[in-house]
Amino acid sequence: MQTSSQSHFLYWYQTLELQLTALTFVKAIRTADFKLYLEVLLQLMPWVFALDRIHYALNLPIHLRDMVALEELHPTIHNEFIAGRYVGQKTNNAFSSIALDQMPPTKDALFQHTLRAAYQAGHVWGQALITCLDLPEPSQWGWMKKETSWAPLWTTMPPISKGLKDLVTCQCKKMCKPPCKCYMADVKCSTLCFCQGNCFRK
Repeated sequence: MQTSSQSHFLYWYQTLELQLTALTFVKAIRTADFKLYLEVLLQLMPWVFALDRIHYALNLPIHLRDMVALEELHPTIHNEFIAGRYVGQKTNNAFSSIALDQMPPTKDALFQHTLRAAYQAGHVWGQALITCLDLPEPSQWGWMKKETSWAPLWTTMPPISKGLKDLVTCQCKKMCKPPCKCYMADVKCSTLCFCQGNCFRK
């Protein structure tokens, strides 16, 4: 009975520990605290292995290594991250930062989406009772021609990798060649790449 009680205590203690660690991670993002972010990533690492989260187990150690190495290898970027610019700011209020991959789309992407919604609701559904629809050209309403069909035009803005080439990294081991991201972006591999910048160009 005593062993059973100890097992239950250990279970709930570890559950609480994981929840508190997860909340600390949220705090690190919301408060844009890069040092706390690195600390909590280190605390989370054993959990991703224990819970068999394969992709996190593969990539989290690499990500943490790269972030820790920024201070020595890329001090400018490190200083920006310390200043809180590793996350996005939704508002001017405190505790409102958000991870960059969760940031809402750009105004241009929203505009294209609005065009598609207006086209669907105003032109297509608006003529639902008409046999032969008289529809305007979809290319003016957030769509683009793709071979024999139409596909959404998500944005007219260039990819972020073209504007921030310093953030481009690749997973090449020895030789960089297409479809290597650095090769395609015409940038030299850096220490953030898998090859550590010691690769050859074909």
